[in-house]
Formats: sequence, C-alpha cells, structure tokens
Amino acid sequence: MSGDLTLLAHLVPSLTTQVEDAASKALAFILNKSESCRRALGCFLQGEGLEPIRISRVATQIEFEDKSRPDVVGYDESNDPRVFVEAKFWAELTDRQPNAYLENLPGNGPAVLLFVVPTARLESLWGEVRQRACEKHPLVVIRESDNLRSGAIKDGNRHLMMTGWRDVLAALHGAATSAGEKETEFEIAQLQGLTDYVEMDLAAFTPLKAEELERDIPRRMFSLERLVDQTVEQVQAKESVRNQRAGGGGYGKSFYLNGVPIWFGIHLRMWARHGTSPLWVYPWEKRDRELLHKKYATPDGKCATPDGNHFPLDLPVDVDYSAVLKETVSQIEKMGCLFKGHAEAKQG
Repeated sequence: MSGDLTLLAHLVPSLTTQVEDAASKALAFILNKSESCRRALGCFLQGEGLEPIRISRVATQIEFEDKSRPDVVGYDESNDPRVFVEAKFWAELTDRQPNAYLENLPGNGPAVLLFVVPTARLESLWGEVRQRACEKHPLVVIRESDNLRSGAIKDGNRHLMMTGWRDVLAALHGAATSAGEKETEFEIAQLQGLTDYVEMDLAAFTPLKAEELERDIPRRMFSLERLVDQTVEQVQAKESVRNQRAGGGGYGKSFYLNGVPIWFGIHLRMWARHGTSPLWVYPWEKRDRELLHKKYATPDGKCATPDGNHFPLDLPVDVDYSAVLKETVSQIEKMGCLFKGHAEAKQG
C-alpha cells in the first residue's frame, strides 16, 4: 500500500478531533462491504486455543447496559456479539477498558476483544491493559511477540488481543487483493493513509526509550545548527541574514540567495513527518518555489518534495563534518544558480 498522503488523511484531521471514531467507522464500512475482509479478520483473530470466528456483520458505537461502548462490534450468524474492536491512537484507556468489555463478551463460544493501536504504543499499552485485566480475570498470556499480544481469560473462550493498525489492514488488504476487490483495496489504502498520518502525530507522547535520554540527540542538534551557520557564511549570504525559527520548530536563517528570499535550516516538523533530511529550504515566494519544482521533479514531471513548498537537502552519511559542509554549500549554491539564471532570463 502506498505511503503517500491519502484523501482521508488530508480531510479527517482537519474536519474533526474524533479521529478514532472516523477510523472505526471506516473500518466497519470496509468489513460490512467485503465478506473476504470479514473472513480475513476472523482468521487473524484465530489464535492458540481459539476456535474460528465467523463474522456476519459489524456495527459501531453499540452501547451495552453498563454503558460500555466498543468502537466496532462483530456479530456472528446468530447475531451474537463475538468481536469487539477498540480503535486506539493516542487517547488513554477509559475506566471500563478492558474489563467491562470482556464481561460483555459471551462466554458460550469464541469471543475476542481486540485493541488496534499505533505500533509505537503497543508495548506500553499492552502492559497496562494486561495489568487491568489480571485484576479481575485470571489471564493466561498466549503470545507476546512480533506485533501481536494475546491472552485467554479463565473460561478459555474469551480472548484479549492487541496489534498494530498496519498489521490488521495488511491482512484485510491481502484478502481484498486475492478476491479481486479493487475498490475495497483502494478503501483500505485510504484508511491506512489516515492511520499512518495519525500515528505520526508530532504532539503525541510516545513512551521514552533509554537511548533518547542520552547526550547524542542534543549534541546532534548543536552540530546541525553549526552546519546551518557555516553553510550560510560560505554561500556569502550577506543581505538581511537573520535567525528565524521554522514554523514547525527548529533553527534556521532567512536571507537573500541571488536576490531570492529563502529560509534555510533545521525543520523539525518536516524531518519528523517525512524523515528525508533535517535540513530544508523554503523560498518565500511561490514563483521561486515553482522554479525549484523542476530540480526536484520525478520522471513524470511531478514535484518529488513532500509538500511542494519545502525542499530537503541530501546529506552524506558516514563522512566527516567538512565533507557534509561542502555538500550542503554545493546544494545551496546550485539553487542559487537556478535563481540567478531565472532572474537574468526575466531581465533579458
């Protein structure tokens, strides 16, 4: 499935803060539309000691007598609820999760409460869910490897599972492909784009890792700031040079490059979102950005930059600072030549 920004990823976060609800409804739409996807989900849920689950239909936001309201409920052919899917991104667990949900699952046959979560949150959230479940239900852990966590409670029929969005959607996408359901493939890709986008929420607090608390990260930031400063010095940008933070956080300088106003520096949001490079160039004028589109064009003529406005610098790896500085200066100067040639052509 493509990693490009999809229509759902573009629209949903700008139209509502209830992104989990939107993702749940999209998942339910896909499952209700495609029998092959319902079968695939049933097979995905089939773990050790769990009989196959045949999902006949699904519904969203079904409220039970105790006010529990799973995001998605899957019913069998007898109209008994057999699967609860709880769609999570960065929201905390509610007081009723997971125990009230487990108690609403029938004990007379296979039944599953499945949490679908960002991969970065899988380990920490599973620990919390498992601990809460064990407070009321003896839980036998079945699997805690790869991107799947699962356990069975005492009666042996009800299971608790957790996995990543990408894993579930990959299973559904594979089923749709095998069944030749092109439209369903497209819809799953749309949902995948949304979940990928939300998982990259830069404001979300993911569990800290020990290596993130060491000195390498701040040292790297200081060395990148030095790289920005010395690059600007060497391209002899003497007109109106001023420090200016990026709109998405970071460090940079605004100056004129052969008469064209640009910003150059560390753009944390673009770096975190796209992972291409820490250093980006942003020409202030639209016409100048359009000129750089040609430099970053793909063979089909499209602009290869993530948003068409910010342009990453390619940084060499495993080389000394002097080599990196030389390369950044070279790339900025080449942009300057483009701007200069464009200006001369206009004057002529």
